[in-house]
Amino acid sequence: MDLRTLSRAYDRSAATYDERFRELQRPKYRVAAKLLESVPDAAGMLARDAAILDAGAGSGLFAEWLADEAESSPAVRSLLRAQASRGRLLALDASVEMVRLARMRGVHAFVADLARPPLAAGSCSLVVSFTAILEQTRESMGALAALLEPGGLLCVSFLAGESPSSQQLSRWSGLTLAAAPSLAGQDLVHLLRADDQLHRQ
Repeated sequence: MDLRTLSRAYDRSAATYDERFRELQRPKYRVAAKLLESVPDAAGMLARDAAILDAGAGSGLFAEWLADEAESSPAVRSLLRAQASRGRLLALDASVEMVRLARMRGVHAFVADLARPPLAAGSCSLVVSFTAILEQTRESMGALAALLEPGGLLCVSFLAGESPSSQQLSRWSGLTLAAAPSLAGQDLVHLLRADDQLHRQ
């Protein structure tokens, strides 16, 4: 499915997206937070003066989860929420309607292709992408990895039955595996890291 067709499909489903997908997405966020907690210096990385990017953000449900005090991983959520309060939480999605909904949640969201994100190389300390890379997997992994500053982290999920291996993701992105992949509902969540010199393959 080409990007234009996909984005139009999400435009049509935007009004009911939250109701249909909130409970499917939240397990992924929880697992991602646990993986971040397993990285010894992740807290320091997440507190740096760099952007946090939700790539393929949909309606901004990740930002909603960060603000939910009833949720787990309060330390990670607090760090990311603090970055959001400073205007450093960014979101991109191919769907105009999804971006509109994300902006209503106070997220700095914009329309873009994951394989061609309009951000400067090395501008992000963390990029998350939850079941959003549906086409051009190699290109998207490389493009999102290029956004990371030295030591930055990329957390990405795929449907478990369709997920590339961590080794494939590492090879395509030039990043190293930061934690063993973990199941989250129907998804497999991977955490990868840029080396300190921003080496790219």
